[in-house]
Amino acid sequence: EKFNSTSFGFLSAFDRDDVYLMLVLPPGTAGDWIAYAGVNTRLSVYNGDTWSRSVSAHVHELGHNLGLAHSGDRRGEGESEYGDVSGMMGFSYSDDDAPQMCFNAAKSWQLGWYSDRHAEYLSGSGRRQYQLVGLSDYEASTANHVLVLKITGVAKDYYLAYNRARGINRGTQGAADQVTVVERPPGGGYAQSWLVAQLSPGGSYPISGTEMVAEVADIGKDEPRVATVVVRLVSSSLTPSPPSPSPPSPSPPPPSP
Repeated sequence: EKFNSTSFGFLSAFDRDDVYLMLVLPPGTAGDWIAYAGVNTRLSVYNGDTWSRSVSAHVHELGHNLGLAHSGDRRGEGESEYGDVSGMMGFSYSDDDAPQMCFNAAKSWQLGWYSDRHAEYLSGSGRRQYQLVGLSDYEASTANHVLVLKITGVAKDYYLAYNRARGINRGTQGAADQVTVVERPPGGGYAQSWLVAQLSPGGSYPISGTEMVAEVADIGKDEPRVATVVVRLVSSSLTPSPPSPSPPSPSPPPPSP
């Protein structure tokens, strides 16, 4: 969770460039909460020993410190503010050494850590094909590979990534080894993101308010493992369709009795 200037306001005195402050309060202090952090600050506070030892809680609150909002899930009925468990800005876990996972596609783009492997698709650009690799394969990737694909120029921005469960992301809690589609309001800065699809080969997601679809053509077996993603118009096929066979000649009518 995050806190504002009135929650734990005394902590602002410690907001200095040379200090990262993590406070652990007695369990049950001021209610049944897990942890809080200041957005774009160096401050976080934890409720009791369990959550002060939680790796995912630490990274989640550090995400707030870095300017990240929550990662939710709005598939199916209703919305879950923390429901995108493919990355660290969803739910936290009480384990002190797990899970090992990263931030989702929208958060990764916002941080800019892999900006040399970002690609942007502007609505109306026609059919495009991209070779997505997982974050753990960054070092093995080439200039032809993409870690995060952003679809923009529509009402929401959409971010696609291959959520490979390997290396630094081997403990991802959702959409393992699938392509995730995450939406958030256009632009940058602090904003809730929403997981709207997790795709296996052959799966597709129609971009809301457009005639475009993002489709996973294939996920390869060679290293680094590549997910081939195509963005195209709904009316165009992923691969050219073979010509339709000629209709059979009509059978002669049966002889009259």
